[in-house]
Amino acid sequence: MPHFTLTSDTPWKTTFCDASGQVVYKTESHRVFLGPRKMNITRLLPHPTTIAEIDYRYTSNSKIRYGGQETKSDKFFRKEGWSWNGRGRLFTGPDGQEYVWKMKDENCVVSAHNLHLLNGKLSSLICYKLYWKGNKETPAATYHPPKSGLFRKGRPGSLEIRSEVMYMCDLVVMTFIYIEKFRQDRLEENDFIDDAIENSAGE
Repeated sequence: MPHFTLTSDTPWKTTFCDASGQVVYKTESHRVFLGPRKMNITRLLPHPTTIAEIDYRYTSNSKIRYGGQETKSDKFFRKEGWSWNGRGRLFTGPDGQEYVWKMKDENCVVSAHNLHLLNGKLSSLICYKLYWKGNKETPAATYHPPKSGLFRKGRPGSLEIRSEVMYMCDLVVMTFIYIEKFRQDRLEENDFIDDAIENSAGE
């Protein structure tokens, strides 16, 4: 199964390398004063091409420019289901089928060697999986987050994409970057709320 290794734990500001170490995608990001976070996604092979631009906002609709069109995030994605890890995000592929990103933790057993630090706190690993809607058995893509174990050598994050959907690899990469940024922002918000509650209780 083709896979890309990420060179940092922030997918919106990193490079995606293939099995030979060649950089295939590059993502860049910067904040605009009193404005959205700008994200640019470039495919470097066979020649540098900007495949997507995102004006990202956590608290309101983001703007996604992809495939020559600009779409608001609430139109590009729709939500499905509910779980402790968050709701699934659906989008429509170029084949007309719907795909859904889901956060999974059942394949990431919490133990001493796979706990990692996130924002200075110990956390269990969360895997992302992309499914064809209606087929929850075989994932079309899987994201394995970076792992910096307490007792074992760490590993970088990686994104595996099945050969059947490599024709829409750009779309898979772009949607993954968006939902991972949203997830991390939500986690930071929840941590902030938890800290505020703990501090107020201790006063």
